[in-house]
Amino acid sequence: MVFPTSYEQKTGFDQIKAQLRSNCLSSLGQQYVDNIRFCNNYDIILLMLEQVEEFRQILLFENRFPAQNYHNMQFELQRLKVEGTYIDIENFFLLRESLQAIDACVAFFANTNKYPHLSDLMADIEWDDDILAQTDDIAGEHHTIKDSASPELREIRQSIRQKQAEADRQIRHLMNKAKQDGILPADAEMSIRDGRLVLPVPAQFKRRIRGFVHDESATGQTFFIEPEEVFDTNNELRELVIAEHAEIIRILTEFTEYIRPSIPDLLIAYKYLGLIDFIRAKAKFALSINGIKPILQNQPLIQWQRAVHPLLYLNFKQQKREIVPLDITLTPQKRILIVSGPNAGGKSVCLKTVGLLQYMLQCGLLVPTYENSEFGVFSHLFIDIGDQQSIEDDLSTYSSHLKNMKLLVEKADSRSLFLLDEFGSGTEPSLGGAVAESILERLSKKKSFGVVTTHFGNLKLLAGRIDGVENAAMLFDTEHLKPLFRLNIGRPGSSFTFEIAKSIGFPNEILEQAKQKTGTAQVDYEQKLQTLEVERLELEQRQKMFDAADNQLAELIAQYQQKYDQLEASKQEILNQARSEAKQVLKDANKLIEKTIREIKESKADKERTQQLRKNVHEAEKQLNKPTPQEQPKPSTTPAVFDKNTPIKQGDKVCILATNTVGTVESISGKNIVVAFNAVRLKTTINSVEKISNSEARQKNRNETATQSGFGNQLLNKVSAFNSTLDLRGERAEDAINITTKYLDDAVLVGVHQVRILHGKGTGVLRSIIRQLLSHHQDVESFSDERLELGGAGITVVNLR
Repeated sequence: MVFPTSYEQKTGFDQIKAQLRSNCLSSLGQQYVDNIRFCNNYDIILLMLEQVEEFRQILLFENRFPAQNYHNMQFELQRLKVEGTYIDIENFFLLRESLQAIDACVAFFANTNKYPHLSDLMADIEWDDDILAQTDDIAGEHHTIKDSASPELREIRQSIRQKQAEADRQIRHLMNKAKQDGILPADAEMSIRDGRLVLPVPAQFKRRIRGFVHDESATGQTFFIEPEEVFDTNNELRELVIAEHAEIIRILTEFTEYIRPSIPDLLIAYKYLGLIDFIRAKAKFALSINGIKPILQNQPLIQWQRAVHPLLYLNFKQQKREIVPLDITLTPQKRILIVSGPNAGGKSVCLKTVGLLQYMLQCGLLVPTYENSEFGVFSHLFIDIGDQQSIEDDLSTYSSHLKNMKLLVEKADSRSLFLLDEFGSGTEPSLGGAVAESILERLSKKKSFGVVTTHFGNLKLLAGRIDGVENAAMLFDTEHLKPLFRLNIGRPGSSFTFEIAKSIGFPNEILEQAKQKTGTAQVDYEQKLQTLEVERLELEQRQKMFDAADNQLAELIAQYQQKYDQLEASKQEILNQARSEAKQVLKDANKLIEKTIREIKESKADKERTQQLRKNVHEAEKQLNKPTPQEQPKPSTTPAVFDKNTPIKQGDKVCILATNTVGTVESISGKNIVVAFNAVRLKTTINSVEKISNSEARQKNRNETATQSGFGNQLLNKVSAFNSTLDLRGERAEDAINITTKYLDDAVLVGVHQVRILHGKGTGVLRSIIRQLLSHHQDVESFSDERLELGGAGITVVNLR
């Protein structure tokens, strides 16, 4: 159920339908637009979305899809069902062109498997393939019937051409003679009146030409006369033309009788052509509003990201303005959203956006949201917006609202979505607010989903008291006193009554008197709400930065662990290889000793033989003591004298003074330097490092490994102590520059990509100095003012490379 019947007008869907109609190629598609209906069947909605998405792909990437001659021949085919009727020439050619378009659509989908849902639509299309062949046999160029359409027509047209040539000769002869006699001017030419050849004779000579007067000029100075000499030829020609027309009617009647049995199949084909036209129109409209197919869930749900009102988007697009997107969530746990905020702050637009996009989706249209947005399916939609006063029913605005609320409370269920604008207004505030609160309690018990806009404080307090209710606020720029049109879920909003009145120049004395009557409690409450919101946004920003630092530390720890595991594995492999080689050496030595003893015994301790055997053992011992290729002593060379005062160049070993960490110079650019150590690259300056020898580097690396990476510990300490906001208020210019420079170096070291520098507004001197420094700093990618609600020009947000 969709309530009220004017839902489409209230949400603007009637304008969407007008856009769709203008995108259709024929009345076939427009009929489908007029018959769009709200659907709550998940499978049907999904199928419609898939069809439009496939056609969107066709419009984007195909250039051969037929998009012309979508003629609506349904009425003509219905007429031709009656025996004795025949199709006229004009409709014959329209029928032929539209059948060719249908055939081209079918052929397109038959030759590809990229669009399965659209291909399934042609399953019911069946007609006699010879129908198009028949039209080819009949149709000639320039919407004429071919001479070869029948032997009789060919013969008649040959006779017509002969008689035309004969009549032309006769009248041309008469015209030349009349020119010689001075009856006709020298430049006179033949003319045609009522299908017959005539001569343009001046009025004073009309009686000198015997014949029939067919016409005269507007001035009466020229008469168009058919000479009596060509009467018979023209009469014969006229009879042939009548015979030609009769033969054409016979041919078209015969064709009509041929297609009459296929008319039911042809009507189905035209229904298909209309559906293709309709889906094409929806896809074309989706491209104009950046519509996409979101994630569809078979349950009541709204989880939208960057959703925009399509009509507002098109309007802003023409004005070259940016629209503020809407992020909104309604889940089974948080079903009812109470939206508050200033007047003209976008509450009603938010409400209409929800109502329009949900209705569009359940009518099978793509919607302008982020691709990861999730849309659910609702069985009932209900909207109460605008002035409902009814003169006919003798109802006031509030009475009309109550009548609508009565229907809503009776019909709503767990699959209903209700949208209520300025809920509770129209009567005495305290009583209207109480009634509104009771209605929301009932709707909450029914597990219904809804969005409600209000200024009533008692409704803002329902969050946390009633199951499923949550607050949301339309944000307001308190510095420039203008709405920001951004929805922020989780906190109630302020109406900013006094601020808006002040911005339009309302008398201050009246406002001050109103504040005294109201008391400061409410004003303080709204100001504290705004302050809390600003603080919450700042905490979220800091949390993101801490999370980024944690992720970087986790990556460093994983890299160190990987290298440690690799070293352990290499150590074990070397030990195993050494054990294997030692066993082989012992085995070979034992064999040699046994062999020597055996030969001494066999030679009976012959002196010479014993000496030879001793020599062999000595040689074997020398081979065993010979160093391996890895242990071969290097040729002694005079080591180069290390001079730490020479300029640092690429490839040198350096020690980072701040962390006592050893690295290799990877690149140098002026006074800036990039040092690589392990898997980390650090940007710093040449003054921050000290050149060391390779031996010193090895010794420092051993010390660093033994203490479980001192840099990792120092980096961890820096990250934990790092503050994403630098407060420079009260600092002198020179000190502020030094503090900011060191702060940016620390930010780069701990891997933070965005920081905030609080310098205040004041005279703007400190802000100017800091921004001049940022504009020349190599690690600064960009900087800008903070958002208005978080401090505006008093804080500079810095994005680091």
